[in-house]
Amino acid sequence: MNRHIYDQGIRTMLADQIKQALHHAAKNTPWADHAPARAQDFPLETPKKAGHGHYATNMAMRLAKPLKRAPIQIAQELAAAVDTSGVIESVEVVNPGFINIRVSAAALRGVAVQVLDQGADYGRTGVGQGKKVQVEFVSANPTGPLSVGHGRLAAYGDSLARTLAAAGFAVQREFYVNDVGNQIVKLLLTVIKRIKQLLGEDIKLAEDDYQDEYLIGIAQRFLDNGPAAYRSIDKINEFYETILNNPATDNSEIMDFKNNFVIEWILNEQKDVLQRFNVEFDEFFREGFLYNARKQRVAAGYAIEKDHQGFDEAFEILEKNNDIYSKDNAQWLASSRYSDEKDRVIVKADGTKTYLMSDIAYIYNKLGVRKFDTAIYVWGADHHGYIDRIKSAAQALGFAPERLEVIIVQLVSIKGERMSKRRGNIIYLNELIEDVGTDATRFFFLTRPPGTHCDFDMDLARDKSENNPMYYLQYVHARICSMMEKAGEAGLAPDPAALDRLAEPVEMELLKLIADFPWEVQGAALAREPHRIINYLTAVAGKFHSFYHDHKVIQQDDESLSRARLALCGAVRTVFRNGLDMLGISAPEKM
Repeated sequence: MNRHIYDQGIRTMLADQIKQALHHAAKNTPWADHAPARAQDFPLETPKKAGHGHYATNMAMRLAKPLKRAPIQIAQELAAAVDTSGVIESVEVVNPGFINIRVSAAALRGVAVQVLDQGADYGRTGVGQGKKVQVEFVSANPTGPLSVGHGRLAAYGDSLARTLAAAGFAVQREFYVNDVGNQIVKLLLTVIKRIKQLLGEDIKLAEDDYQDEYLIGIAQRFLDNGPAAYRSIDKINEFYETILNNPATDNSEIMDFKNNFVIEWILNEQKDVLQRFNVEFDEFFREGFLYNARKQRVAAGYAIEKDHQGFDEAFEILEKNNDIYSKDNAQWLASSRYSDEKDRVIVKADGTKTYLMSDIAYIYNKLGVRKFDTAIYVWGADHHGYIDRIKSAAQALGFAPERLEVIIVQLVSIKGERMSKRRGNIIYLNELIEDVGTDATRFFFLTRPPGTHCDFDMDLARDKSENNPMYYLQYVHARICSMMEKAGEAGLAPDPAALDRLAEPVEMELLKLIADFPWEVQGAALAREPHRIINYLTAVAGKFHSFYHDHKVIQQDDESLSRARLALCGAVRTVFRNGLDMLGISAPEKM
């Protein structure tokens, strides 16, 4: 075995090694000064047809115009300079100027060594260079249980964060708690009405109150666990009248009732469901943290943290930049100077701040205070029209607009009915998890790009056969685990030293697919498309099943071949375990 080739670039993707070889070759061509300055900028792709090699580059076609030469000639010069004694076995120039590249068998076998050596780290790259990226997702109002729409946001945002971390970014996951505003006032008033009902008062809910019965449970828990002084009908009526007449009150008792009972209980229920859904957050950042003065923050019951700067600081910057003006006794952001279609009110005539002002303060907090290099917002479909506003706000604050990304995740349909937040047409996430399980729920939310509608097939999600695409992938991992157990009983174990025995075309094709795993993860992260991991694993599963069907792994009369194929299977198992983990889906050992 040529161990030198196996160890070469042990932490480098095979695709990167090909790019480095092409970059080196380009330096020895007549047009070296026009070649990409960095090897990683060399274009490389996987041909759609296996007969066209393992990789291909269209570098010659890109250079044809600046060099004013035929791409086929440029390709021939590049191909002639490529070293075919190492990782690259052969190159082929085809019209109108593509170069097809075939990797050496030794380099492909070395992939299995790399996978087995790196284990759980295989698939990770350093393309992110440790840049700070925040992914803010779900961010449901603390007014009730999470819907299936929130579930899709959770699955997507969490898997995106996992792939970004695997690609070398320093990722922070955040849930923004909208604990200020009209919806919170309405929530508090509805809970108080429920408390009054439990205390025997005959009071009806208004049409625009929160109708869901879960608030009865919150009201009862408050009566059971809240301060005894709060349990009298007189105190509750006092609460109700105070909130109704002064929604912005900083009364400490009402703030305690709001923050430490109602919102905290609902938020804890949301956290419990998310944890069950295999989703964790680094921060639950409350809008109230952004209150415009230290005094107000203390009065609202929030601890003062350095990272909780917001309203005052952002407003001062906008004023300094002359991006705020007064009109009709209100304060306006001159957002039409940037990418917004018109200017927007940020402080109303009565002094209350608009939702946009809260978002401006939050942008400042993300990019100016906590200094994330990139802030990614994962939003539902109903926020599409809001993108230009916050992009303009970021520019007005002095930030480059590309530091703020917005990804819109479309709605979910179940059995033909689109799920929305309309009363009477809600399926809660915990109900879906209870029915089909966490793995299936996450998988079917992730099978399509975020910008397309999700048609959730309940019958398919419940299916425990290979007709279920998630089951099909998990079964690869379980089958290999079972195989390894049987091999161990027979005294056999994977042996990388025996990999020279792998020579069948399907084995080489499987190794090539395994080699591309880090490349696929990196591509999924940079494109913000974790569903690519599912597509990739599905392709590997198909190739593995073909291999397993046609070639016996454990050979009674050929121990070295058995050990080689077990090493190959071990590498496949690692790829599936790591890939499924990036999707937040389990890799079962038995099925």
